[in-house]
Amino acid sequence: QPKTLIIEDTKLAAIALKGLLSKKNFESTLVETGNDALDILKKENFDIIFLDLGLPDIDGMELLPKIRNHQPSKNTVVIVLSGHINPELQKKCMTHGADAVFTKPFTIDHLNNLFSV
Repeated sequence: QPKTLIIEDTKLAAIALKGLLSKKNFESTLVETGNDALDILKKENFDIIFLDLGLPDIDGMELLPKIRNHQPSKNTVVIVLSGHINPELQKKCMTHGADAVFTKPFTIDHLNNLFSV
């Protein structure tokens, strides 16, 4: 089963995403800050990382390359989630190491389209 890391400071959004992923038998770990994410990435590897751009301590855009440094595997998928996505922001996320960018809320359709599960 895929192991996921959810980096999201809004509890309700994090719980909703974890619930959605559990329906597909994804095992999820939740963290609320960029620093917590970096700490856990030193110890564990994840198949998929969901990253909220608006974190309280580190901007998600700054965190993207740091995540890639800790998860160098090409198999790790990094998905950026934000309430405000535009083409310029999407392009910036992709150049900073994201594999996909979605506007919140992330839905079961997004998941199905991404992984054909």
